[in-house]
Amino acid sequence: MPVYTTRAANFIDPDSVPRPVISIGLSPRKDENADVVFHRHRKAELLFVASGSLVCEVAAGLWLVPPQSALWIPAGAEHRVEGIGRIEIFCLFIEPELATAMETHCCSIAVTPLLRELIKSCAQLPELHPLGGAESRLSDVLLDQISNSPVENWHLPLPADSRLRQIADSIMKSPADRTNMRE
Repeated sequence: MPVYTTRAANFIDPDSVPRPVISIGLSPRKDENADVVFHRHRKAELLFVASGSLVCEVAAGLWLVPPQSALWIPAGAEHRVEGIGRIEIFCLFIEPELATAMETHCCSIAVTPLLRELIKSCAQLPELHPLGGAESRLSDVLLDQISNSPVENWHLPLPADSRLRQIADSIMKSPADRTNMRE
């Protein structure tokens, strides 16, 4: 699939594509942000940040995804994404039955040069590439590389208690606000 420069009408629903692994590149125009509201996918997702940075919020906390790193999001996990700076990202969507060797929770992973190039190569494949051919073998190697990638620690846990969560959300929304509890 191509690298999209906008999230407009041509952006497809990855869960509807009948392929075990699909990759979508996104490099928004300067005047368009890459923020995505809370959502979930039937397929597992790997977000690779080629440039810029992402913050991804899931129930368990925030994940910072710096350039040349990736975030693993298991199938069905609700999440939202916020882009920081001029970003280029690649989103891989993987059928859950092929992701059994991967983590069952969100985690950031190191991206080797080989994995980076596999991700970019898969993004160039046609949406409905032939099954059983070279494209499928490329996807198999990609899955092997993801499952063997070292886990990095770019996680900021968020409080489970709703009262503490409200305070944390307020601080994250306005970090310069100096209001104290009495005010």
